[in-house]
Amino acid sequence: RRQGKSKVKIPLIRLFRAVCLERTAEMPLLRDHGHRSWPLSFFEHFTRTFPAFPTLPPAMLYYAENRVACKACPGVGFHYAERKVILFMWSVIILAVVIIIAGGLTYAGFFFYGIAIKRAPKEFLAKTPDLKADPPVAGPSWGEGADWVSRHSFRKIEITSDDGLTLRGYYLPSERAAGRTAIIAHGYSGKGKDMGACAKIYYETMGYNVLLPDARGHGDSKGEYIGFGWPERRDYLRWIEYLLAESGPEAQIVLHGVSMGGATVMMTSGEELPPQVKAIVADCGYTSVKAQLSYQLWRMYHLPSFPFVHMASLITRIKAGYFFGEASALKQVRKARVPILFIHGDADKFVPFYMMEELYQACRSPKDKLVIHGAGHGVAYDTDKAAYVGKVTDFVTRYVQI
Repeated sequence: RRQGKSKVKIPLIRLFRAVCLERTAEMPLLRDHGHRSWPLSFFEHFTRTFPAFPTLPPAMLYYAENRVACKACPGVGFHYAERKVILFMWSVIILAVVIIIAGGLTYAGFFFYGIAIKRAPKEFLAKTPDLKADPPVAGPSWGEGADWVSRHSFRKIEITSDDGLTLRGYYLPSERAAGRTAIIAHGYSGKGKDMGACAKIYYETMGYNVLLPDARGHGDSKGEYIGFGWPERRDYLRWIEYLLAESGPEAQIVLHGVSMGGATVMMTSGEELPPQVKAIVADCGYTSVKAQLSYQLWRMYHLPSFPFVHMASLITRIKAGYFFGEASALKQVRKARVPILFIHGDADKFVPFYMMEELYQACRSPKDKLVIHGAGHGVAYDTDKAAYVGKVTDFVTRYVQI
């Protein structure tokens, strides 16, 4: 409408409100400045027009429709008190949004902690197409190894971790060992006796004693969370001490791990190891916990690493004592002085094959690698047993005296 030469534009949001709420007749134009009329007061307008309407939405609508005051009418606009109220309301809204986002991220962090880190059955592993092993990531030729373990009398042993957990393992001495022992690390959600196929290589082919520990949070060992190899590296130092006490200073020790066990022995490699640790075999281990979880978060849930992995890492630091970023096999192998054999299947989609190349390039100690063509995750041994056994035997005997 026109009043004289001035044009008055009625904001769309005001028309929308009037039509939708059917309150046109109840929206009095109480102040006339010759060419444009405005409501008399923020409080009075909404008290009269919307007596039962919540305070916050009308306040925001009023702010939206009157955010530009008429320059020709210096008295028009918000009173000082009204501006303070609106600023307060905006502050409340922003704070509420921040709280909602923070709460959502915290919930997501606890959710992924519960799935991946907390000690519990891991049913989600059965849903990923990236795993070919059966059961998932338990170790090579699981059924064959279980039968082999059941035919031998393992001695159950216990140690205490640095943080007071009781850790249990299964020890099988060999009459031919002469102090040579292989410690074999199982995978995520597995247990020591799942590693019978690897144990058979060392016990029968090479005449070693074998020790099959249950990692913290697995099997018969105590612990309410999974360390993905990082706190376990300290546990393996305790297992090494146990073997040195058992076999004496002439002991010769090899560490062999598959999947999470492979990452565990690589993370152990960067610690100050006694000279009795002669070689390490790492089968399909990952570069770091952060990299592996970020990769699987995208593969399984199509979610980005940030902020979910970061929040889960913070929750893990609070509840389990470590950040994902510090749990790095890549950093540890750079410090390693023990010879390392890297094994990986080039069809592995669970722990991607490129991680082995990164680890191999980062390692500065004597090293070798075995790529099993067509092998998925944790099944390099099943895919080509002759190549697997031959390479492991050849590599280990280079550094262990017979």
